[in-house]
Amino acid sequence: MIRAFLLAAALLGSSSLFAEVPASDGPLTAHVSYADLNLANPAGQKVLDARIKRAIGQVCPELNSSVASRLAANHCRREVTAETRRQTAIVVAAAGGKRAGGPMTVAAIR
Repeated sequence: MIRAFLLAAALLGSSSLFAEVPASDGPLTAHVSYADLNLANPAGQKVLDARIKRAIGQVCPELNSSVASRLAANHCRREVTAETRRQTAIVVAAAGGKRAGGPMTVAAIR
């Protein structure tokens, strides 16, 4: 299965850490809030990384126990992780010692 991936940083506030959008023909998404984190602090960055890792697991699930499903999920996770690293670097740099906005949207198109 060919997958295309995207990640967009949303500037809308959210009270929940994760709000998964039901699967449809569009991308699987999970919204990662970081409004409560000080991203200028390594501890805040570590919490954000953990939230993103959980979100990636949500948008890149193994659909069954087949080897093909595991390979597709691993490929999805690598691609989405690479994109989230770029977005996270931008968000952390923009934080400049203050709490940042949010949430970040993590998405994978099947």
